[in-house]
Amino acid sequence: MPWGPGRFEQSKLPTGSKVVVDYAHTPDAVKEVLLTINEAKPNKLIHVLAFKANRDESKRKDMVKYSLEQSDLTILTTGDLDDLTENEMNKELHKYQTEFGSDQIKVLTERVCAIKEAVLEAEEGDWVVITGQGHKIYQQSNELNTKTDQETIDYLNKLLSVEQSY
Repeated sequence: MPWGPGRFEQSKLPTGSKVVVDYAHTPDAVKEVLLTINEAKPNKLIHVLAFKANRDESKRKDMVKYSLEQSDLTILTTGDLDDLTENEMNKELHKYQTEFGSDQIKVLTERVCAIKEAVLEAEEGDWVVITGQGHKIYQQSNELNTKTDQETIDYLNKLLSVEQSY
């Protein structure tokens, strides 16, 4: 891991797909991560794109645009809600889905649910890219009781390993 925790952290899943967790949270960073993944020629690229509630909203539209250009599926979710409600963030995410009018966008406000959806959707040769949070600890509790993106991936990896053994 040449860049440290939360920077292009890679995992391989029992399904033969790969997952990358990256802190990318600017349009240029998101674009570069996705371009780098596409150099590996994935069968399908699934991007979990998270927005932190109280961060610069002006860069979000470009991040969605780059994700749609470089990914087969974009799942919009939240990083941390800060002082926004889940409902307010959900409206914000759906705004981008409506604005871009793409069936290539899903909205799952709860971050762990978005990651789980992406991992379960991925098949052999696919890549899942999770951006926006990196190694940071979640502020909200979640159904898996995990604290970071990598911990969520590790949990799902173990779950898939058990399923694969049957």
